[in-house]
Amino acid sequence: MQLYDTENKPMAALEVLSIVLRHLKDKILRVVCLQRTNIADDDVQYVITVPAIWSDAAKQMMREAATHTKVRYYFASILV
Repeated sequence: MQLYDTENKPMAALEVLSIVLRHLKDKILRVVCLQRTNIADDDVQYVITVPAIWSDAAKQMMREAATHTKVRYYFASILV
């Protein structure tokens, strides 16, 4: 799947998701390190939730993006 920027340049959706997750991870670590010293990347676990209405393919893409960015994550599912 391709996404397009404002100049109509294509970029893989998986790459975009990976960049966003990496940015969020880095931001979270910076904020946590301001409040607490001696925290390592492996000390933090992330919970990534996705809407139940997302397709299995979309959920899988999010998992792949998290794995690609080396985010230690757990997916939460809400069953109705």
